[in-house]
Amino acid sequence: MAGAFGQKIEARKLVLNHFSPRYPGNDDVDEDAKRIMSAIKSLAESTYGGEVICARDLMSFEVEIRK
Repeated sequence: MAGAFGQKIEARKLVLNHFSPRYPGNDDVDEDAKRIMSAIKSLAESTYGGEVICARDLMSFEVEIRK
């Protein structure tokens, strides 16, 4: 749903968050978590068509103003 919505509003980037309270956010060290996050990202990419980022706690990124 997030990917389709991002496409509909013509978002330049899609940042996914609030996955599940059961997800510890350790996909950098846990292969199972990495596989799950990769699947979530791929699903969003398939309907969105642009850059998809899976956010983590304390993550930051630049938001560009649309001209």
